[in-house]
Amino acid sequence: MSSFTTPPPPPPWTAPQPAGNQPPRFPDKGTWPPGPYRSAQRRTTVASVSHAIAAFAAVVGAYVTLQVFPLLDKADRFQLTMAEEEAWIESFEAVTGFESITAFIAIVTLMMWLSRSVDNTPALGGGIARRGPRWAIGVWFIPIVNVVMPALILRDLARRISQDGKGHDRLVLAWWLIYWGPVVLGIYSAFLPAGGTDSVRDSYTLVFVIGLVNALGYIMTIVVMRRLQQDADFWTARQEQEREAARFATTAAPEPPGPPRSSDGGWR
Repeated sequence: MSSFTTPPPPPPWTAPQPAGNQPPRFPDKGTWPPGPYRSAQRRTTVASVSHAIAAFAAVVGAYVTLQVFPLLDKADRFQLTMAEEEAWIESFEAVTGFESITAFIAIVTLMMWLSRSVDNTPALGGGIARRGPRWAIGVWFIPIVNVVMPALILRDLARRISQDGKGHDRLVLAWWLIYWGPVVLGIYSAFLPAGGTDSVRDSYTLVFVIGLVNALGYIMTIVVMRRLQQDADFWTARQEQEREAARFATTAAPEPPGPPRSSDGGWR
């Protein structure tokens, strides 16, 4: 009886699956059809630039607001001229209009960035979020809902695409509180007593604070967008590496099943 025994065949060889076919890191909660991956890098850049301009406009507005306090002191001493008052009003109205235009552009670019980022989440392995890219825009126009829903969508996005899978909850919370800070201060200003230079001084002090908080909110928005774009770029680079590894593995033919060969090519 021959002592030669055929070794068991090796398990069937399979190439690694492409990154796009790997199961998501988070479960699907939505039913909206995800589209192909389209980088949000350009939208991040456009939104960052628009927010930087809006922050600059807010700082300029705060500076112009400061110029009213010497005029109020002159008014208390009955030394304020009509020309000085009209010159300040013209400059204040001009910078307020500039702030309004830059704020509108900033919020539009923010919605466009958020929509694209949510749409890219499934392709990055983050699964399908409950609220899709259309909701990421629509919630901004629904009263009361727009107080909390954009922050929840952004928090879910950050958790799904963050590199550690934990998200940036503190950063998102800080951003949202600062983002709505000027609105709360504006509501508070409506309850300030009217009449007299002291109440006018208090009102413009609040306008000055609102301008600074607005500028900080725009800067925080840039930080949030850039941080999440870095996370998206991280997963994009990793998937590209996995695709390269899969393509390299498919070029190497697997060892055929059977007993090992000797150095001269014969069977042992």
